[in-house]
Amino acid sequence: MSSLIIFFHFLKTQHFKKGQAIISEGNKVDCEYFVISGCLKSFFINDDLKMFILQFAMPTWWASDYNALYSHTTATISIDCITDTESTLPYQQR
Repeated sequence: MSSLIIFFHFLKTQHFKKGQAIISEGNKVDCEYFVISGCLKSFFINDDLKMFILQFAMPTWWASDYNALYSHTTATISIDCITDTESTLPYQQR
């Protein structure tokens, strides 16, 4: 089995609708998202309710709250869909 086939075996495709939140501030983060189609927006909102956009993730880009993911803490940013989005994420057996 080629290494590329093995790699894709551990990913699952997920579809999100425009405006749908993928990661919300304060929630657990357990993966990162690879954008196949569509566009994601990473942002945070400060105490004055001002939004700061950190990233637009377009096809072939990755998006997550990496600080929360790697430090096993809750999200400090949010990610939502600007358009209908298809992404892959690591498959997790439970």
